[in-house]
Amino acid sequence: MKKSIFLCLISLFYLNFSALCIKTELLIRAQDDETVGGLKLRISIPKDIQDGPAGENIEVITNNRKDFAIKDNDDNFILYSVDAKTNTLIPSINNRSYPHRFPGDSEQIIVSGRRKDIKHIGVDQTAFFDSVSTFGTIWSVLNMYENDLPGLALKRGKIRVYPHMTPSLFSELYPELKYDDFKNNAFYDNRRGHVLCFFPVSSENSKYTSQYFDIVAHETGHYVLNVLRPDLWQSPSSDRKAFHESFGDVTALFSVLSFSELRQKVLEKTEGNLHKSSFLSIIGEKIVDRDASQCTDLSVLPSCEQHDLSERLTRAIYGTLADFFNVERGRHAINPLSLDLLLKNTTDTVRKSFLRATRSSELASFIDFGRSLREEGRLPWDLVHSNFLRQQIDLTNPLSLPQICLKEDKDQSTLLGCSTGRLQKTLPLIKDLGSSLGSLRLESSERKPYGLPRSPGSGSSSSYFRNY
Repeated sequence: MKKSIFLCLISLFYLNFSALCIKTELLIRAQDDETVGGLKLRISIPKDIQDGPAGENIEVITNNRKDFAIKDNDDNFILYSVDAKTNTLIPSINNRSYPHRFPGDSEQIIVSGRRKDIKHIGVDQTAFFDSVSTFGTIWSVLNMYENDLPGLALKRGKIRVYPHMTPSLFSELYPELKYDDFKNNAFYDNRRGHVLCFFPVSSENSKYTSQYFDIVAHETGHYVLNVLRPDLWQSPSSDRKAFHESFGDVTALFSVLSFSELRQKVLEKTEGNLHKSSFLSIIGEKIVDRDASQCTDLSVLPSCEQHDLSERLTRAIYGTLADFFNVERGRHAINPLSLDLLLKNTTDTVRKSFLRATRSSELASFIDFGRSLREEGRLPWDLVHSNFLRQQIDLTNPLSLPQICLKEDKDQSTLLGCSTGRLQKTLPLIKDLGSSLGSLRLESSERKPYGLPRSPGSGSSSSYFRNY
């Protein structure tokens, strides 16, 4: 009896230890090939990821067998053995038997026998790299947020991902919509059980929006926010719709800065001044091209379209991060070699404050969110206030400028409410805002000015320096 119990305990220990040792390694794109020279990031997932790839909470779906990802000889998605003569992949069996398995037209399975004519290639050189990279990018975003919010994993459902949304797949999911209207775009749809869709770039059908790290991160951000604040999904408020877009863009910023290799690239490109425009600040370069490092032009009538309106809040958050990094850098007299760690720590602080404010704020307006962010207490009060003020969001003013943006845009698809960009067709702007905006500016100016117009190279009225 004792011997049986002992053997059971040993078996249980072995199973638990084996589970702890399970991991899957893969490569993902670092932004896109144009911005960081084709840099790839290596990540290790402490779970067994199946071919596809598919995991417990993420499943990549494709109708092309060449896009279906298969594991390599080490049970990972990194290196592959290739027949040097025929240039075909040789996926490992690893004690598994798949006598009728045909992963792709150009692939073959060698069940037994040693091969001398073998070379090794990276997964980034395979036809299914987009599937692997998209999977890994989504996992890294979720992992980042789950480290901040441990209960997040328990609330969310499975995400179905379409890295190469084709006309046939689209017609099955959305027979009422036109495929061509969504080219050069991507969207998140929660009505079908959390779906992320990525479409071809208009000018090149072989290139998809899933090949851009920040676009994938942006759409994943929509999913995370919908889990955290499901009340925002169908809200008629323009500020709340714009907050969804800003949350996606800020998620992309935080995700880039979660990798040491990319932080070092950012510091190199900006010379340590995050206020300089770089691949970090430009969201969806070549696609939507939103630059978070810029200031809002106060002389131009603001657009109430949610993607346009969101830029003001994204820039306020980005400016807060950039200034906080500068302040901490001066306060600690950091050695240049330690800037990477400092940037990580300051980003972690801003991200956690951002998440706490997202959960606690009523989100009635950008002002309401800014006040919640300021009250979190992790960031300097004046720093948050000054950066919101530069984007025409006065946290001391009881009036909220975006409240005049109440008219719905009837031409927008409901799906576009959580997309990376606008539809290709021109959406009408609200044209009856001139008098309302003018009276609002006049009324608010008696309390406190929104801030001085700025031009490149101009100084700042705050005590924290800016150098554009």
